[in-house]
Amino acid sequence: MEGSQAIECRMHSKITYPNWNNKLVLLVDFENEVLEKAKKYLYDLKQLNDNSHPYILKFESLVEKIDK
Repeated sequence: MEGSQAIECRMHSKITYPNWNNKLVLLVDFENEVLEKAKKYLYDLKQLNDNSHPYILKFESLVEKIDK
């Protein structure tokens, strides 16, 4: 749909990780999972929205900085 926006800009206060509940996890594994999910989310946003949307560009920049 032209002109629609699927970006939600607010903090979620009750984020949980049920798959890792009561498990020891290496920080590097956690970081890798979060980064891969962020990349997938970015890809999905680009499929649904205009790639030049300022929030998409900002999010893409943040993901690139983390991925270095």
